[in-house]
Amino acid sequence: MATAVNIIPISMPNTNFIAGAVWDAQTQSIYAVDFVSPTGVNSIYRYDYNTGQIYGAQITGEQSPSFIYPVEGCDNEFVVGLLGVVKVIRWDGVSPTATVVRTLFEAYGHLNYAYAEKKGRLFTGTLNRTTFCAADNVYATYRYAKYQLTTIFTNMKITTGLINYELNKFYHGDACRYQIVELDYDCKTGDVNGHHRQVIIRLKYDHQKEKHSAKMPADGFMFVRLVDRLLLQELTDG
Repeated sequence: MATAVNIIPISMPNTNFIAGAVWDAQTQSIYAVDFVSPTGVNSIYRYDYNTGQIYGAQITGEQSPSFIYPVEGCDNEFVVGLLGVVKVIRWDGVSPTATVVRTLFEAYGHLNYAYAEKKGRLFTGTLNRTTFCAADNVYATYRYAKYQLTTIFTNMKITTGLINYELNKFYHGDACRYQIVELDYDCKTGDVNGHHRQVIIRLKYDHQKEKHSAKMPADGFMFVRLVDRLLLQELTDG
């Protein structure tokens, strides 16, 4: 018998574009960013699951974060994408202000989507925030691990979803091309074969409704979020 799922909306105060929501089991919280936020206003948020309270903060001197991930083993530290630079910030999850601790790396273009896996690797991609899909295919997808930045593949317009899976596969979503591609992935080393890409999902073009992002598979399924609905794709080995 299928288990019932309750979807509960969370009202975020005075936000423009909430993105990059991640669950942190240690604090029992959901963290998210306001992708379109100027300097001097709240741009990162924490939803406390147990109390229902929402906390917001601005990052001193920064604007428009694209993602946020807690740093394992470092209380109150988070990895955040800020325009074209990935930095570590310090925030207690309650105070109205967060501060930058250090810079990890800089990428070409503006960071968009990121995925942090359990082994401590960070995958992220870039885009042009001004022209978006009208931009040239000059943006890339990166892996950051053990203090080293590696370009996985280039010739991209935008990255709207990145996930890997135990079947030694890596998935990349490109909302400008309306497709999700599958690549070979080595779980032990984190290497991705960017030369062999197989399209597994091709969406019908609809400028208003087919912008998408892909989320981590659960029990062999990939969740693909569209503007007005959710797709469920089963993943198989081969």
